[in-house]
Amino acid sequence: MNFGNFDEKSGENKDNISSFGDFPPHAPKTPPEKLSTAAKAALTVGTTFFMIMCGVWNYLGTVFDDAVVFMGAGMLSMLVYIILGGALALLCLDSPRLALVPPAVSVASVFGICAAVSGLGASLVPNALMSLFPFVGGLIIAVSMKKGAKRSGAILAAALGLAVFCVAVLLLNLFIWDISLRDIDLIAIIDSARESFIEAMELRMGEMAELYGSEISDIDIEGAVNGVFNLLPSMLILTFASAAFFSQLSLLAFCRIFGLYHKLEKKDTEFEVTAVTAIVFALSEVLALVFAARDSVYLAVFNNLSTILLPALAVVGLMSVLPKKEGNMVKVGCFPLMLFVSLVFFATDLAILFLAVLGTVDTLKKNFKSSKKG
Repeated sequence: MNFGNFDEKSGENKDNISSFGDFPPHAPKTPPEKLSTAAKAALTVGTTFFMIMCGVWNYLGTVFDDAVVFMGAGMLSMLVYIILGGALALLCLDSPRLALVPPAVSVASVFGICAAVSGLGASLVPNALMSLFPFVGGLIIAVSMKKGAKRSGAILAAALGLAVFCVAVLLLNLFIWDISLRDIDLIAIIDSARESFIEAMELRMGEMAELYGSEISDIDIEGAVNGVFNLLPSMLILTFASAAFFSQLSLLAFCRIFGLYHKLEKKDTEFEVTAVTAIVFALSEVLALVFAARDSVYLAVFNNLSTILLPALAVVGLMSVLPKKEGNMVKVGCFPLMLFVSLVFFATDLAILFLAVLGTVDTLKKNFKSSKKG
Protein backbone atom coordinates (compact mmCIF):
# COMPACT_ATOMS: atom_id res chain seq x y z
CA MET A 1 0.00 0.00 0.00
CA ASN A 2 1.20 3.45 -0.83
CA PHE A 3 -0.07 6.17 1.48
CA GLY A 4 1.91 8.80 -0.49
CA ASN A 5 1.73 12.33 0.82
CA PHE A 6 -1.78 12.03 2.31
CA ASP A 7 -2.51 15.14 4.34
CA GLU A 8 -4.29 14.07 7.52
CA LYS A 9 -5.54 17.59 8.23
CA SER A 10 -7.10 18.29 4.85
CA GLY A 11 -7.99 14.70 4.10
CA GLU A 12 -6.50 14.99 0.59
CA ASN A 13 -3.96 12.82 -1.17
CA LYS A 14 -1.55 15.36 -2.63
CA ASP A 15 -0.23 12.94 -5.21
CA ASN A 16 -3.79 11.85 -6.10
CA ILE A 17 -2.72 8.23 -5.60
CA SER A 18 -5.04 5.65 -4.15
CA SER A 19 -3.86 3.53 -1.25
CA PHE A 20 -4.54 0.47 -3.40
CA GLY A 21 -2.56 1.68 -6.41
CA ASP A 22 -2.82 4.36 -9.04
CA PHE A 23 -6.49 3.94 -9.93
CA PRO A 24 -8.85 6.84 -10.67
CA PRO A 25 -11.62 7.42 -8.10
CA HIS A 26 -15.01 5.89 -8.84
CA ALA A 27 -17.32 8.26 -10.66
CA PRO A 28 -20.74 8.76 -9.07
CA LYS A 29 -23.39 6.53 -10.57
CA THR A 30 -25.77 8.55 -12.71
CA PRO A 31 -29.45 7.66 -12.48
CA PRO A 32 -30.98 6.08 -15.59
CA GLU A 33 -32.93 8.17 -18.06
CA LYS A 34 -35.06 5.31 -19.43
CA LEU A 35 -36.19 1.84 -18.46
CA SER A 36 -33.70 -0.93 -19.05
CA THR A 37 -34.50 -3.77 -21.43
CA ALA A 38 -35.01 -6.15 -18.51
CA ALA A 39 -37.37 -3.70 -16.78
CA LYS A 40 -39.41 -3.23 -19.96
CA ALA A 41 -39.69 -6.99 -20.41
CA ALA A 42 -40.71 -7.50 -16.77
CA LEU A 43 -43.38 -4.79 -16.90
CA THR A 44 -44.75 -6.00 -20.25
CA VAL A 45 -44.93 -9.67 -19.28
CA GLY A 46 -46.20 -8.95 -15.74
CA THR A 47 -48.98 -6.55 -16.78
CA THR A 48 -50.09 -8.84 -19.62
CA PHE A 49 -50.27 -11.89 -17.35
CA PHE A 50 -52.25 -10.20 -14.57
CA MET A 51 -54.62 -8.45 -16.99
CA ILE A 52 -55.44 -11.88 -18.46
CA MET A 53 -55.88 -13.43 -15.01
CA CYS A 54 -58.23 -10.65 -13.86
CA GLY A 55 -60.32 -10.97 -17.01
CA VAL A 56 -60.64 -14.74 -16.59
CA TRP A 57 -61.65 -14.76 -12.91
CA ASN A 58 -64.05 -11.85 -13.46
CA TYR A 59 -65.79 -13.93 -16.13
CA LEU A 60 -65.84 -16.98 -13.87
CA GLY A 61 -67.41 -14.81 -11.16
CA THR A 62 -70.31 -14.05 -13.49
CA VAL A 63 -70.63 -17.69 -14.60
CA PHE A 64 -71.02 -18.98 -11.02
CA ASP A 65 -74.06 -16.71 -10.57
CA ASP A 66 -73.07 -16.10 -6.95
CA ALA A 67 -73.05 -12.55 -5.59
CA VAL A 68 -70.32 -13.34 -3.04
CA VAL A 69 -68.02 -14.87 -5.67
CA PHE A 70 -68.75 -12.02 -8.09
CA MET A 71 -68.00 -9.32 -5.49
CA GLY A 72 -64.86 -11.13 -4.34
CA ALA A 73 -63.54 -11.39 -7.89
CA GLY A 74 -64.34 -7.73 -8.54
CA MET A 75 -62.59 -6.49 -5.39
CA LEU A 76 -59.50 -8.60 -6.07
CA SER A 77 -59.38 -7.36 -9.65
CA MET A 78 -59.62 -3.74 -8.51
CA LEU A 79 -56.61 -4.18 -6.22
CA VAL A 80 -54.60 -5.70 -9.06
CA TYR A 81 -55.79 -3.06 -11.54
CA ILE A 82 -54.53 -0.28 -9.27
CA ILE A 83 -51.01 -1.70 -9.39
CA LEU A 84 -51.19 -2.43 -13.10
CA GLY A 85 -52.41 1.11 -13.81
CA GLY A 86 -49.15 2.57 -12.51
CA ALA A 87 -47.02 0.04 -14.37
CA LEU A 88 -48.85 0.69 -17.65
CA ALA A 89 -48.60 4.46 -17.12
CA LEU A 90 -44.84 4.10 -16.78
CA LEU A 91 -44.70 2.00 -19.96
CA CYS A 92 -46.77 4.64 -21.80
CA LEU A 93 -44.36 7.36 -20.69
CA ASP A 94 -41.20 5.40 -21.47
CA SER A 95 -42.13 3.15 -24.42
CA PRO A 96 -45.52 4.09 -25.92
CA ARG A 97 -45.42 1.43 -28.64
CA LEU A 98 -44.50 -1.33 -26.22
CA ALA A 99 -47.35 -0.25 -23.93
CA LEU A 100 -49.85 -1.36 -26.59
CA VAL A 101 -48.78 -5.01 -26.28
CA PRO A 102 -50.40 -5.87 -22.88
CA PRO A 103 -53.92 -4.59 -23.75
CA ALA A 104 -53.94 -6.22 -27.20
CA VAL A 105 -52.73 -9.59 -25.91
CA SER A 106 -54.98 -9.52 -22.83
CA VAL A 107 -58.20 -8.82 -24.76
CA ALA A 108 -57.50 -11.59 -27.27
CA SER A 109 -56.41 -14.04 -24.56
CA VAL A 110 -59.36 -13.40 -22.22
CA PHE A 111 -61.80 -13.81 -25.11
CA GLY A 112 -60.13 -17.04 -26.26
CA ILE A 113 -59.78 -18.62 -22.79
CA CYS A 114 -63.35 -17.80 -21.72
CA ALA A 115 -64.72 -19.03 -25.05
CA ALA A 116 -62.80 -22.29 -24.66
CA VAL A 117 -64.10 -22.76 -21.10
CA SER A 118 -67.78 -21.97 -21.56
CA GLY A 119 -68.29 -21.51 -25.28
CA LEU A 120 -69.20 -18.39 -27.19
CA GLY A 121 -71.57 -16.08 -25.36
CA ALA A 122 -72.92 -12.53 -25.52
CA SER A 123 -70.97 -11.43 -22.42
CA LEU A 124 -67.55 -12.49 -23.74
CA VAL A 125 -66.79 -9.27 -25.62
CA PRO A 126 -67.69 -6.81 -22.78
CA ASN A 127 -65.83 -8.97 -20.27
CA ALA A 128 -62.72 -9.08 -22.47
CA LEU A 129 -62.88 -5.31 -22.94
CA MET A 130 -63.09 -4.78 -19.16
CA SER A 131 -59.56 -6.18 -18.89
CA LEU A 132 -58.50 -2.86 -20.48
CA PHE A 133 -59.53 -1.01 -17.29
CA PRO A 134 -55.97 -0.49 -15.94
CA PHE A 135 -54.62 0.42 -19.39
CA VAL A 136 -57.24 3.15 -19.83
CA GLY A 137 -56.40 4.66 -16.45
CA GLY A 138 -52.64 4.40 -16.99
CA LEU A 139 -52.84 5.88 -20.49
CA ILE A 140 -54.86 8.90 -19.34
CA ILE A 141 -52.47 9.52 -16.43
CA ALA A 142 -49.46 9.35 -18.76
CA VAL A 143 -51.00 11.64 -21.39
CA SER A 144 -52.11 14.14 -18.72
CA MET A 145 -48.61 14.28 -17.26
CA LYS A 146 -47.07 14.80 -20.70
CA LYS A 147 -49.53 17.63 -21.37
CA GLY A 148 -48.38 19.38 -18.18
CA ALA A 149 -51.33 18.60 -15.91
CA LYS A 150 -50.78 18.64 -12.17
CA ARG A 151 -51.10 15.48 -10.11
CA SER A 152 -54.66 16.22 -9.03
CA GLY A 153 -55.60 17.10 -12.62
CA ALA A 154 -54.18 13.84 -13.95
CA ILE A 155 -56.09 11.87 -11.29
CA LEU A 156 -59.34 13.68 -12.08
CA ALA A 157 -58.90 13.08 -15.82
CA ALA A 158 -58.20 9.38 -15.21
CA ALA A 159 -61.26 9.03 -12.96
CA LEU A 160 -63.53 10.62 -15.58
CA GLY A 161 -61.98 8.50 -18.33
CA LEU A 162 -62.49 5.28 -16.36
CA ALA A 163 -66.12 6.18 -15.66
CA VAL A 164 -66.79 6.89 -19.35
CA PHE A 165 -65.04 3.64 -20.32
CA CYS A 166 -67.17 1.56 -17.92
CA VAL A 167 -70.38 3.25 -19.09
CA ALA A 168 -69.41 2.52 -22.72
CA VAL A 169 -68.78 -1.16 -21.92
CA LEU A 170 -72.11 -1.35 -20.08
CA LEU A 171 -73.96 0.17 -23.04
CA LEU A 172 -72.21 -2.28 -25.36
CA ASN A 173 -73.34 -5.14 -23.14
CA LEU A 174 -76.94 -3.90 -23.26
CA PHE A 175 -76.71 -3.58 -27.05
CA ILE A 176 -75.41 -7.13 -27.42
CA TRP A 177 -78.22 -8.46 -25.23
CA ASP A 178 -80.69 -6.33 -27.22
CA ILE A 179 -81.85 -4.45 -24.13
CA SER A 180 -83.12 -0.90 -24.58
CA LEU A 181 -82.48 1.79 -22.01
CA ARG A 182 -86.20 2.54 -22.08
CA ASP A 183 -86.85 -0.95 -20.74
CA ILE A 184 -84.70 -0.30 -17.67
CA ASP A 185 -86.37 1.34 -14.68
CA LEU A 186 -83.33 2.32 -12.63
CA ILE A 187 -85.39 3.70 -9.74
CA ALA A 188 -87.39 0.47 -9.50
CA ILE A 189 -84.17 -1.58 -9.51
CA ILE A 190 -82.68 0.54 -6.71
CA ASP A 191 -85.89 0.38 -4.67
CA SER A 192 -86.02 -3.40 -5.09
CA ALA A 193 -82.40 -3.73 -4.00
CA ARG A 194 -83.07 -1.43 -1.04
CA GLU A 195 -86.03 -3.49 0.13
CA SER A 196 -84.12 -6.75 -0.28
CA PHE A 197 -81.21 -5.35 1.70
CA ILE A 198 -83.52 -4.14 4.49
CA GLU A 199 -85.14 -7.59 4.72
CA ALA A 200 -81.75 -9.31 4.81
CA MET A 201 -80.50 -6.93 7.54
CA GLU A 202 -83.65 -7.41 9.64
CA LEU A 203 -83.30 -11.17 9.34
CA ARG A 204 -79.63 -11.02 10.28
CA MET A 205 -80.22 -8.75 13.26
CA GLY A 206 -83.04 -11.04 14.41
CA GLU A 207 -80.68 -14.02 14.35
CA MET A 208 -78.10 -12.06 16.35
CA ALA A 209 -80.74 -11.09 18.90
CA GLU A 210 -81.73 -14.73 19.40
CA LEU A 211 -78.09 -15.82 19.63
CA TYR A 212 -76.77 -13.14 21.97
CA GLY A 213 -79.99 -12.02 23.61
CA SER A 214 -79.44 -8.41 22.57
CA GLU A 215 -82.26 -5.91 22.11
CA ILE A 216 -82.41 -4.48 18.58
CA SER A 217 -85.80 -2.82 18.65
CA ASP A 218 -84.18 0.63 18.97
CA ILE A 219 -82.02 0.17 15.87
CA ASP A 220 -83.46 1.94 12.83
CA ILE A 221 -82.40 -0.55 10.17
CA GLU A 222 -84.50 1.04 7.45
CA GLY A 223 -83.04 4.49 8.15
CA ALA A 224 -79.49 3.15 8.14
CA VAL A 225 -79.99 1.33 4.82
CA ASN A 226 -81.65 4.38 3.27
CA GLY A 227 -78.68 6.49 4.35
CA VAL A 228 -76.27 4.11 2.62
CA PHE A 229 -78.34 4.03 -0.58
CA ASN A 230 -78.56 7.84 -0.59
CA LEU A 231 -74.76 7.90 -0.80
CA LEU A 232 -74.62 5.55 -3.80
CA PRO A 233 -73.71 8.35 -6.28
CA SER A 234 -70.74 9.49 -4.19
CA MET A 235 -69.62 5.89 -3.54
CA LEU A 236 -69.68 5.20 -7.28
CA ILE A 237 -67.68 8.34 -8.04
CA LEU A 238 -65.19 7.57 -5.26
CA THR A 239 -64.62 4.10 -6.74
CA PHE A 240 -63.24 5.61 -9.96
CA ALA A 241 -61.46 8.42 -8.12
CA SER A 242 -59.75 5.95 -5.76
CA ALA A 243 -58.69 3.73 -8.67
CA ALA A 244 -57.16 6.75 -10.44
CA PHE A 245 -55.47 8.08 -7.28
CA PHE A 246 -53.84 4.79 -6.30
CA SER A 247 -52.85 4.06 -9.92
CA GLN A 248 -50.97 7.36 -10.00
CA LEU A 249 -49.45 6.49 -6.62
CA SER A 250 -48.43 3.13 -8.08
CA LEU A 251 -46.69 5.01 -10.91
CA LEU A 252 -44.64 6.98 -8.37
CA ALA A 253 -43.71 3.72 -6.63
CA PHE A 254 -42.56 2.11 -9.89
CA CYS A 255 -40.51 5.22 -10.68
CA ARG A 256 -38.79 4.76 -7.32
CA ILE A 257 -38.17 1.08 -7.95
CA PHE A 258 -36.63 1.61 -11.38
CA GLY A 259 -34.66 4.73 -10.43
CA LEU A 260 -36.68 7.13 -12.59
CA TYR A 261 -38.15 9.26 -9.82
CA HIS A 262 -35.78 12.11 -10.73
CA LYS A 263 -37.54 12.38 -14.09
CA LEU A 264 -40.76 13.48 -12.41
CA GLU A 265 -41.52 17.15 -11.91
CA LYS A 266 -42.75 18.76 -8.72
CA LYS A 267 -46.28 18.98 -10.12
CA ASP A 268 -46.32 15.20 -10.58
CA THR A 269 -45.56 14.42 -6.94
CA GLU A 270 -47.36 17.15 -4.97
CA PHE A 271 -51.08 16.68 -4.33
CA GLU A 272 -53.01 19.93 -4.16
CA VAL A 273 -56.63 20.97 -4.60
CA THR A 274 -58.11 24.31 -5.59
CA ALA A 275 -59.61 26.88 -3.25
CA VAL A 276 -62.99 26.31 -4.91
CA THR A 277 -62.86 22.64 -3.89
CA ALA A 278 -62.09 23.56 -0.29
CA ILE A 279 -64.89 26.14 -0.16
CA VAL A 280 -67.45 23.75 -1.69
CA PHE A 281 -66.48 21.07 0.85
CA ALA A 282 -66.79 23.46 3.78
CA LEU A 283 -70.18 24.74 2.59
CA SER A 284 -71.50 21.23 1.94
CA GLU A 285 -70.49 20.11 5.45
CA VAL A 286 -72.18 23.12 7.06
CA LEU A 287 -75.35 22.80 4.97
CA ALA A 288 -75.52 19.05 5.65
CA LEU A 289 -75.61 19.86 9.36
CA VAL A 290 -78.34 22.44 8.76
CA PHE A 291 -80.57 19.94 6.90
CA ALA A 292 -79.66 16.98 9.14
CA ALA A 293 -82.85 17.38 11.19
CA ARG A 294 -85.04 16.43 8.24
CA ASP A 295 -84.53 13.84 5.56
CA SER A 296 -84.67 15.74 2.27
CA VAL A 297 -83.16 15.85 -1.19
CA TYR A 298 -80.92 18.72 -0.10
CA LEU A 299 -79.43 16.60 2.68
CA ALA A 300 -78.64 13.81 0.22
CA VAL A 301 -77.02 16.26 -2.22
CA PHE A 302 -74.82 17.92 0.39
CA ASN A 303 -73.87 14.57 1.95
CA ASN A 304 -72.81 13.25 -1.45
CA LEU A 305 -70.80 16.40 -2.19
CA SER A 306 -68.91 16.29 1.10
CA THR A 307 -68.32 12.54 0.76
CA ILE A 308 -66.82 12.99 -2.72
CA LEU A 309 -64.49 15.84 -1.68
CA LEU A 310 -63.56 14.49 1.77
CA PRO A 311 -60.79 12.03 0.69
CA ALA A 312 -58.96 14.58 -1.47
CA LEU A 313 -58.89 17.20 1.29
CA ALA A 314 -57.95 14.53 3.85
CA VAL A 315 -54.90 13.68 1.73
CA VAL A 316 -53.95 17.37 1.61
CA GLY A 317 -54.41 17.59 5.38
CA LEU A 318 -52.23 14.54 5.96
CA MET A 319 -49.49 15.98 3.74
CA SER A 320 -49.60 19.23 5.69
CA VAL A 321 -48.78 17.54 9.03
CA LEU A 322 -46.26 14.95 7.84
CA PRO A 323 -42.56 15.77 8.30
CA LYS A 324 -41.13 17.72 5.36
CA LYS A 325 -37.71 19.23 4.76
CA GLU A 326 -37.46 22.98 4.27
CA GLY A 327 -33.86 24.03 3.73
CA ASN A 328 -31.80 22.64 6.60
CA MET A 329 -34.83 22.17 8.85
CA VAL A 330 -37.45 19.42 9.13
CA LYS A 331 -40.91 20.83 9.69
CA VAL A 332 -43.66 18.69 11.23
CA GLY A 333 -47.10 19.39 12.69
CA CYS A 334 -46.61 17.56 15.98
CA PHE A 335 -49.89 18.37 17.73
CA PRO A 336 -52.20 17.76 14.71
CA LEU A 337 -50.34 14.54 13.89
CA MET A 338 -50.62 13.26 17.48
CA LEU A 339 -54.31 14.20 17.60
CA PHE A 340 -54.95 12.39 14.32
CA VAL A 341 -53.18 9.22 15.50
CA SER A 342 -55.19 9.31 18.73
CA LEU A 343 -58.48 9.70 16.86
CA VAL A 344 -57.69 6.82 14.50
CA PHE A 345 -57.94 4.30 17.35
CA PHE A 346 -61.23 5.65 18.74
CA ALA A 347 -63.14 7.28 15.86
CA THR A 348 -61.71 6.68 12.38
CA ASP A 349 -64.43 8.72 10.66
CA LEU A 350 -63.72 11.67 12.93
CA ALA A 351 -59.98 11.33 12.26
CA ILE A 352 -60.52 11.53 8.49
CA LEU A 353 -62.86 14.51 8.92
CA PHE A 354 -60.20 16.18 11.08
CA LEU A 355 -57.64 15.74 8.27
CA ALA A 356 -60.13 17.12 5.75
CA VAL A 357 -60.63 20.23 7.90
CA LEU A 358 -56.84 20.66 8.11
CA GLY A 359 -56.63 20.25 4.33
CA THR A 360 -59.34 22.88 3.83
CA VAL A 361 -57.59 25.38 6.10
CA ASP A 362 -54.18 24.66 4.53
CA THR A 363 -55.54 25.07 0.97
CA LEU A 364 -57.30 28.34 1.73
CA LYS A 365 -54.24 29.66 3.57
CA LYS A 366 -51.92 28.86 0.65
CA ASN A 367 -54.29 30.48 -1.86
CA PHE A 368 -54.63 33.56 0.35
CA LYS A 369 -50.84 33.93 0.54
CA SER A 370 -50.52 33.44 -3.21
CA SER A 371 -53.16 36.08 -3.89
CA LYS A 372 -51.36 38.55 -1.57
CA LYS A 373 -48.06 37.93 -3.39
CA GLY A 374 -49.81 38.27 -6.73
